[in-house]
Amino acid sequence: MSDLAIVLVLLVAAIVMFAINKPRLDAVALIMLVALPFTGVLTMGEALAGFSDSNVVLIAALFVIGDGLVRTGVAQRLVRNPTTGALIGNSPFMSG
Repeated sequence: MSDLAIVLVLLVAAIVMFAINKPRLDAVALIMLVALPFTGVLTMGEALAGFSDSNVVLIAALFVIGDGLVRTGVAQRLVRNPTTGALIGNSPFMSG
């Protein structure tokens, strides 16, 4: 089987897993990260090369910070009403 066929099969499998949401999205990404080197399409170095890029690290950090803001309720306090532009929240230091 050619590399192109293997990649297309893995891509379809990933799309199906994303669509049915089984397993979780991060698990699907890790499965594909392992599957590509395991099938010989990529070397392990090629598969992991993107993680050394500072932009990837920055985006991962933003996901962590964003989740922390949502879990603590800070994000909900900083939301603006899309029709009026007023701040939505019940914090005493915020005014619309």
